[in-house]
Amino acid sequence: MQNTLISEKDTAMNALVNPESRYGEAFFGLELEHEGSHLFFETDRWTTEGDGSLGSNGCEYILKEPQPFEALGSVLAEWEEGLSTKAVFDNSNNTSTHVHINVSTYTWKQLFSILACCYLCENLLASLIRPNRKGNLFCLDTAATRSNLFRVFDRIANQLRSFRLSDDSLRYSALNLAAISKFGSLEFRQMHALSDVDDIKVWVALLHSLVVRSSKLSLEELETLYLDSTGEAFCLSIFGKEQYEYLKTHGEFDSPDELLREADFVLPLFKEACYRRKIALEEELKTQDEITTLLERTSPSAPPILVDNFMEMHYD
Repeated sequence: MQNTLISEKDTAMNALVNPESRYGEAFFGLELEHEGSHLFFETDRWTTEGDGSLGSNGCEYILKEPQPFEALGSVLAEWEEGLSTKAVFDNSNNTSTHVHINVSTYTWKQLFSILACCYLCENLLASLIRPNRKGNLFCLDTAATRSNLFRVFDRIANQLRSFRLSDDSLRYSALNLAAISKFGSLEFRQMHALSDVDDIKVWVALLHSLVVRSSKLSLEELETLYLDSTGEAFCLSIFGKEQYEYLKTHGEFDSPDELLREADFVLPLFKEACYRRKIALEEELKTQDEITTLLERTSPSAPPILVDNFMEMHYD
């Protein structure tokens, strides 16, 4: 289905988030925070760094480069093998698991479908998180940062030539949008520290499925799926059977429907922002055509570059 909320002439929306990225679709990055003892090590794909936000014995295991999803198993096996046999993890409330999913290969139009789906599913994903992690000032959910969300909607509507979602205030949200401008990725920050390889693997797989599957939907298609499906059918479409079974088994909810409906304000806001953008763009293009016609009538020999410069001075 064509996304009729967005004009096909909207070059900014149809441009890639980062056309110069050398990483493939939905490559992932990992930052695993832990506190404990005998933690530090270095391998070909992993490095360990101290983290000032953690205790004196805290560190962050960081993938040196984004990896394709197919490498997830070997990447985590390398991390597990790199750990000292003496390594001990404390069950600290300070530590967390940060997952980056590359979105630089998508268009901005696809990105807004991804973001809408991420916000729709935020409460579902949060059902996997320890209660003492919720409300953490370094991974605030949408309920606590709704003003940031409205700022994003405003930029969708008004930044007609480019998008830069790089405010520091966006960084410490459960979904860090500032990472888009900095790394070309979405950063999911809400998960508590995970030390079990199988748990890390499923968490990354959940987020990877969410991003890849929602990227293939227009906002209209996402809305239809959201409104016309049961919560379970929606989750199966977005996460896939294996990932949803894990979510259903380990998540703190009886049915996904209620958690999904708590986010029903998201899609109308995304649609309104895109519609406002489309109208603004059409008005600008119409005005530019009128100015071009007027200049051609008054000065038929005016070179095209003069017309372009005039419009830039008038509108930029």
